[in-house]
Amino acid sequence: MRHLLRSPVVLLCATILIAFAALPVAVLSAGHPEPGDVALVIAPPWTANGGAAGIVAAAGGREVGPIRAPFAVLAVFDTQPAARALGAWLILDGRLMAAICGASRADLSGGSHDV
Repeated sequence: MRHLLRSPVVLLCATILIAFAALPVAVLSAGHPEPGDVALVIAPPWTANGGAAGIVAAAGGREVGPIRAPFAVLAVFDTQPAARALGAWLILDGRLMAAICGASRADLSGGSHDV
C-alpha cells in the first residue's frame, strides 16, 4: 500500500481531482458582481436570445474578455443586470474567471472573439 501512494500516476490523478473539485467551489463562492465589475454570465446556448452573448446584449451589458465560450461570457453591466430574467443560469463575479482565462486590462476594456 505504501508504494502505491508514492506512484506518480496516483499522485497526478489526485492532483487533477483536487484541482477540478476546487475550481467550481472557487467560482461559485465568488459572489455577485457589483455594477461596473466584470461578471461571468452562464447561460444555455439554445436560448431565444442567442446564448450568453445575446443575453448580455439584451440586458444592456457589454462583452469583455479575450474569448467567448458557448455557455459563458465575461461582461460588464452599468446597473444590476436583468440577465437572469432573460434566461441566464448564473451571474457571478467574473474577476476570478478573467484572471484564470488570462484576461489583460486591454481585454477587459475591449470586445471578445469566439472560441
